[in-house]
Amino acid sequence: MKMRIRYIIEWRKLKKLKIKVAKLIAKLAMLKRDCIELAEENKESMMRLEALTQEAQLQDEVYQAQLEEIQSLKEKLNWTKLPPNLWTSISGEEARNNSSN
Repeated sequence: MKMRIRYIIEWRKLKKLKIKVAKLIAKLAMLKRDCIELAEENKESMMRLEALTQEAQLQDEVYQAQLEEIQSLKEKLNWTKLPPNLWTSISGEEARNNSSN
């Protein structure tokens, strides 16, 4: 009789342990799925970051090229020797020429 009672007690413990194991396996599967989703999101974020970095580098190169072009044009025009009111005098002459026509 004692063996039968002990068997029933052990069988119930085993049943509870099997339920715990099943719950742990389910939690593990959920965590694994979450990790896979996060890895995909991370991969997408890294791709977006790479694209933005390349775009920023391109914009920086364009900006540098524009600065070099402006510097080259300044050197060609020799801006340091031009009178400060050159543009106003040119627009004034054009206005006088246009009004006389």
